[in-house]
Amino acid sequence: METKKSASTASGLDPNRLLRTIRIQGAFNILLLVACASMWAWTMRIQHVPTIEGIVSGLQPELRIVMPVIAYGDGRQLNTQDIVQNPEITVYGQIKNFEILREHLQGFMVTLQGTSIIPKRETGEFAERLILQPGQNTVDIVLKWDGQEQKRLQYELSYISQTPTSTPPSVSP
Repeated sequence: METKKSASTASGLDPNRLLRTIRIQGAFNILLLVACASMWAWTMRIQHVPTIEGIVSGLQPELRIVMPVIAYGDGRQLNTQDIVQNPEITVYGQIKNFEILREHLQGFMVTLQGTSIIPKRETGEFAERLILQPGQNTVDIVLKWDGQEQKRLQYELSYISQTPTSTPPSVSP
């Protein structure tokens, strides 16, 4: 017995295969959209990391100093003008090519609030804790060499202390 072919099968289009193809293309487009959105979010995060950058002239080849600095407090990354409720913050940074800079720059150092920081020799990373005072605080990070300040980065943070609420005195009969 001969079976009849439908018009779509005769023309080579299988409806089930066509639906599968459309679903695969749709899933691919959604995956591509999610990947693009993730990349955009990651790029925006990187752009908000304050970085001290400088070029040391007078050396051949010229040395480029790059030091991204991130401050954390209250369990989140801090930006300038932020308000924190915990007085303790941590400042993280990394000086790229730290060993080369130390070799070529006389008296190269990083200071945080006027105190010298000693980064790890191999990686140039550092992490320093600071205790903020109530009110407006300026976190000051400075690169120095040749006996003078070369680059400066400042965070303006406000610390509002959480004072326990007082209970009204109880009246005894």
